[in-house]
Amino acid sequence: MESIYETLFSSGRLFSEQLARLILPEVPEACPWLILVGPDKTLWASDEERLREQFPEGDELLSFCGRIDDGQDPVLVSIDGGCLLGTELYTERMNAGYLFLVLPGYTLQTARVNMDLAELLFSQMRLICSLVEKNNQLHHLQLNHMSRTSSVLSKHPS
Repeated sequence: MESIYETLFSSGRLFSEQLARLILPEVPEACPWLILVGPDKTLWASDEERLREQFPEGDELLSFCGRIDDGQDPVLVSIDGGCLLGTELYTERMNAGYLFLVLPGYTLQTARVNMDLAELLFSQMRLICSLVEKNNQLHHLQLNHMSRTSSVLSKHPS
């Protein structure tokens, strides 16, 4: 039973889905928007329609992940109609994927002027990743404890 819990809580995809469900609904419409890329390169966005319009194939966006992996973190690029800022998300124990901030109407110059704010956002997102990971560790420990002590889950009579 414990190996099932370990598999569940070590899944990068599950972690990315948790982040997406937690963070993306909170992004207001008609403003800069966010894209999360999981470690398995699954994409989630605060505005799925704009994601499909801006990156119909997703390959261009994934190429920016490669640039981050090559040491260009944060990445800042000009895209059609604005700019894109991206960074790696991580915790003490895992690579949590990538976060991209899409800045419609920005030039590279205006994005650079606001880089401190973007860096602050990225730091806050890494903090959220660490808190989600700690929460998952706690749930994992609780489930392991229950599987060892429960007569139903452990298959041992009390």
